[in-house]
Amino acid sequence: MNERHASRTVAPPFVETKEYRRFAEFCDACRQSRYIGLCHGPPGVGKTLSARHYSCWEALEPVFAAHGYALGSPARPDLAECRTIVYTPSMITTPKRLEQEVHQLRFALHYLQEGTIHAGEDDPALAYFDDRWTELVIVDEADRLKFPTIYRSVARFEATGLRDREYFRPGRCYSEQ
Repeated sequence: MNERHASRTVAPPFVETKEYRRFAEFCDACRQSRYIGLCHGPPGVGKTLSARHYSCWEALEPVFAAHGYALGSPARPDLAECRTIVYTPSMITTPKRLEQEVHQLRFALHYLQEGTIHAGEDDPALAYFDDRWTELVIVDEADRLKFPTIYRSVARFEATGLRDREYFRPGRCYSEQ
């Protein structure tokens, strides 16, 4: 019985389709140009799976869950190239909660990268948090957010120079500065 349950939880391998390659190209453009982009389309076409694959979220999320959003994450050379976080808001996400939860994810990625790249050198706690490791924030299910929440978070990130680099939701891809 445990074997059958275990086989259900194993996801099939991700197939990099033409649409995924277009999505990855769009994400790369958003990262490099610091655009705020929007992907939308009907449910079930693979937007969330593409976002999770692009960001290596299947590998990052368990590390964040096991170690929280604090120091002490083990060095993970296999995650050294990860520069994207995925955030899925709840139905009642407030602007303050969005800001706090996205910051926690950025902070966790920062310390994971510092601990991996500088393993054995310095204490990651001494590393100044400068957000250089987070190049793209993907907000999945952004339609759950109310307009004031989106507006406030975009305004805050633009004002601080740390633009929320992508809003991602239900395939065509659009980007604008």
